[in-house]
Amino acid sequence: MTRKISAAINSINLPRRLREGLAEAEELLLEDNTQQALNLLHELDNKFPRQPDILDLTANAYLDTNNQHGYLHAIYKLHGITPHRADVQLGLAGAYLTIGYLALALQTFRQFMKHWSRDERA
Repeated sequence: MTRKISAAINSINLPRRLREGLAEAEELLLEDNTQQALNLLHELDNKFPRQPDILDLTANAYLDTNNQHGYLHAIYKLHGITPHRADVQLGLAGAYLTIGYLALALQTFRQFMKHWSRDERA
């Protein structure tokens, strides 16, 4: 799983305070201030729940710290609100596998294959 920075934070559809918070968190991640970024992202998640941009960055931050349980929690929440994103489904399957939830990993990989069999990652 590779880290990607969300490109959607410039979206005019997001509230200004959320855009600014995401930009600040992204900057903290780029400066390797991962824990500060996570603290800010958790605050944003409380103020603006169910925002994919927040959960994307949170998942990336947990990957940076090799916190697999934190990653699983973030990617699980992200999957709950964006179930039709191939990268999220694959990330969730990988998280299950890493944690040792083999049955869930197999089920999620199978769902990925069912929906995105032509994806190069398949």
